[in-house]
Amino acid sequence: MAFLMSDRGWLFLLSVIIVLASLGVAGWLVLTDQALSFDGLMLLLTCLILAFAFGLYAGYLLRQAMKELESAAPAGAQSVAQTTPKPAAPVSARPAPATGNPGRHDKPAEAGGG
Repeated sequence: MAFLMSDRGWLFLLSVIIVLASLGVAGWLVLTDQALSFDGLMLLLTCLILAFAFGLYAGYLLRQAMKELESAAPAGAQSVAQTTPKPAAPVSARPAPATGNPGRHDKPAEAGGG
């Protein structure tokens, strides 16, 4: 019987396992002084880069899951700040003067023309 988990759940679990394994190997290389050789240093850097890349991906998956949980929350669970209406913009009592220049309301039409 297979576990009922989404694809993203499996990817998150795999990412966490790879991060932990990479950091474990990096720690083992440092503790056994194998990181002092050229090959050991390259392997250490490779492990740290893998841990960083898969850590970023796991963080991305976690943020996406949190967004989905927030959007799936019922309407009554939203905070008061999100549900308060914003005040309307003040309306001018008199209309803007006609400029005689349609489409350009920033300057009045020139009287002399010339």
